[in-house]
Amino acid sequence: MWLQQFGRGLRKSSDKKILKVIDYIGNHRTFLVKLRSMLQPLLGVGESDAEIRRGLQILQGGQAQLPAGCSVTYELETIDLIESVLRPANRTEAMSGFYDDFKKEHDQRPTALEAYHAGYNPRALRATHGSWYGYVAAMGGLQAEERMAWEHQRSFFERFEVTPMEKSYKMLVLLAMLQSESIPDEITIGQMVQNIRRMANRSAALRDDLGQEHLKSDLRLQRHLERNPIDAWTKPDGAYFEYREGVFRWVGGELGPHRERFAGLLRELVDWRLAEYLDRGREQAGHLCRIILSRGLPIIKLPSRTGEANIPVDWVSIEIDGKAYAAKFAQQYINVVRETQDSKKNVLRDILRSWHGPTVGQRGTRFEVQLVQDTDGWHLRKA
Repeated sequence: MWLQQFGRGLRKSSDKKILKVIDYIGNHRTFLVKLRSMLQPLLGVGESDAEIRRGLQILQGGQAQLPAGCSVTYELETIDLIESVLRPANRTEAMSGFYDDFKKEHDQRPTALEAYHAGYNPRALRATHGSWYGYVAAMGGLQAEERMAWEHQRSFFERFEVTPMEKSYKMLVLLAMLQSESIPDEITIGQMVQNIRRMANRSAALRDDLGQEHLKSDLRLQRHLERNPIDAWTKPDGAYFEYREGVFRWVGGELGPHRERFAGLLRELVDWRLAEYLDRGREQAGHLCRIILSRGLPIIKLPSRTGEANIPVDWVSIEIDGKAYAAKFAQQYINVVRETQDSKKNVLRDILRSWHGPTVGQRGTRFEVQLVQDTDGWHLRKA
């Protein structure tokens, strides 16, 4: 009936220049019923748009286990059309796919650091689950003792995920306690200085972050730590730590039987936050550009042009994986890459998916590319 009504509107008339269709209830998505009916018995996918998208990814990846003599063929244009109609993935969809695959492969859940290194953003889960551990708990990934420890100190863990970090110091102080098996007890400033010095000796990035002048003596390092991270951790507004007479101690409440599990949960978050901070400060040639989705397709978000006058506009020759392409630099994005400027096919999606997989650009991910200019011209690389 809808198609019939739509067809009437499309009848030609000498005074008709445009047809406006207002589809209040999503009739344009009715063709997904046939697609869903095919994918469900073949691949066992569910009803949601996320499940349809997963089925398409299985087919495109050649992972479908079909009965003997059966095959599925498709045109890339059709896949593009379907993806443009599917509702955008929510913040947890991409992470959940990674989480399930990781658990099947390793027989254990991923840590926040493992998810981060795989290109997913644990912090994106706050909108739906309140925190990383809120999400892990919803996925059934916390053991009984871990869940009790998390629930006992839930407010601390949730605040910890978003505590501001202008330097690595906050995490180093807690690492020093964890290495001394002092959480949730106490650590002397002398022991803290020695533990942090050992960490700095093994990492040039930490040495630079602490500042060479502060590492010249234990006294200088102690005063530096007292002025910055210790003062920040012990501010009176709901502080979980205190510092008195040269001793830094936990005052966030008695943990009792949860002590060991609490320390393990905290160590996981410290490792993630520290890695995230150090990545922000790492030196990169050129520009590090985030990949996002636009109309269901991954595109490249360019850095702000303020102070970046060398970023071009319009078509530019660019080298990708040793091959020359033509890329369209818009004001804020690169959304078209072709083998030549005159060719019709946009290969950007295929390139980005070959680097980062089918979830590239989805909400909750943090995949990036590196855009570099040298004497040979512009280059696009996997970050």
